Amino acid sequence: MKSFDFQVHSKFSYDSMNKFRNIKKQALNRKIDGVAITDHETIKGGLESKKYNDDNFLFITGQEISTNLGDVIGLMLSDNVNSSNFFEVIDEIKAQDGITYLPHPSRKMKLTRDEIKSNIDLVEAVNGRSTPNENRYSTKLALDLKLPYASGSDAHTIREIGKVKTLFSEEIGSEEELRKNLLDSSKKRRILGSGSYNPINHFQSSLIGTIKTGNIKEFAKGIKKKLIR
Repeated sequence: MKSFDFQVHSKFSYDSMNKFRNIKKQALNRKIDGVAITDHETIKGGLESKKYNDDNFLFITGQEISTNLGDVIGLMLSDNVNSSNFFEVIDEIKAQDGITYLPHPSRKMKLTRDEIKSNIDLVEAVNGRSTPNENRYSTKLALDLKLPYASGSDAHTIREIGKVKTLFSEEIGSEEELRKNLLDSSKKRRILGSGSYNPINHFQSSLIGTIKTGNIKEFAKGIKKKLIR
């Protein structure tokens, strides 16, 4: 049995300071076998994280992209996704054989169910920074659409890593084996952790964003984005 956290931010996100050694150490402490690095608008962190892979731990390259219809994550990417148009983003992810992952669909998502069904490979059923009601909505969405599902802590701080995790019943030793288990809805999986909304976490990541960018407007923008749901 293997467990993964499919949404973790690193120092390459404007609102996180997580270093890869610390991410890996915390994940292993939480009995997690791999994490997806899903930094905002860049795969630089995901690519660098690969240096820390070994026989016992797997970093996955990802990117969280803000689009006109809500956030989308690309998993198992090799190139940066540059568009902010939802359908162009999907095309860019698919063109490099990536996985389209819909994070926290209960929050500010403007897609219709048909658009989700036609474009999304994987739904984030449980997000570590979402409320139980938001996660129930996301889980029901995945089940109603009969789409494979997973979970991500949405960790911007080290302490959040592994707050939720996805467990697979099969042994997974490579990215291709993980891909197979993720995309095949018949493969057994279960999610541990329920997620919760903690304003302190959002305040901290917004403050980090202000410190890193030097722009006080980013703090107000971050607080508004994270607190007005």
